[in-house]
Amino acid sequence: MYPARWAGDRWRAVWYENEVRRQCEAASEERLAARLEKVSERLGADAQNMERSGAEPIGYFLSPDRHPPGRQWSRKHAHTQGRLCARFVAPVIGGLVCEDIKTGHLQAVVNAAPTAQEGKRLHALVSALVGAGITGGYLASARVPGTAP
Repeated sequence: MYPARWAGDRWRAVWYENEVRRQCEAASEERLAARLEKVSERLGADAQNMERSGAEPIGYFLSPDRHPPGRQWSRKHAHTQGRLCARFVAPVIGGLVCEDIKTGHLQAVVNAAPTAQEGKRLHALVSALVGAGITGGYLASARVPGTAP
């Protein structure tokens, strides 16, 4: 972080993320700190994909390549998970940036279920999706030390 050099100059910060030099600037130290909150969350969580679309963790979650050989989903289970994601998850988080996905968005997915049984399925799906999203670097976990909520 570089302070302003004279009155009216801007504060600057430089960092490397995914081997790419990045920078940010603001008129005051407080504004720069506010802009860098999401950056520090990404870097602290080692979540290199948090700036991507919310549709990407859904695709990662549904990818058959994510599962090791012998532990692949059955065709029926994969179809059900894909149907639930397309109907309930994608409309809520698909258009968001991963770092902007909050607990309230995921709760809205579960609340959209028309029946209690479908709600249980969506609850299990959201839990698995969050786990896959953390593993894939799309989401940060509040439960992992050194990561932001």
